Amino acid sequence: MRFFPSLGFPKLLILSGVFLFLIYTGLISLVAFGGMKYLAKKDREWTEQIQQHHMLQQTFLEEMNRDEPNFSGFSTKTKIALFNTWLLKRETK
Repeated sequence: MRFFPSLGFPKLLILSGVFLFLIYTGLISLVAFGGMKYLAKKDREWTEQIQQHHMLQQTFLEEMNRDEPNFSGFSTKTKIALFNTWLLKRETK
């Protein structure tokens, strides 16, 4: 008594397993590369935002050094607070 009625059954099972493995591998690759594209796009956006923020900081420092002679003696917390206030005023104009 044979367990498999025909010889084609094990081959079909193996081929369907290989086919499913290839499909899953392809889907995983699509998700991984799609995620990488998304992260690369976000990285460019974040880099642009950081560069813009640095330019604003540079503008602020130039204005403060010109307008306030003792600015270099201020503490870091004071400088950050002044920058945030300056930035809020600039954005609300």
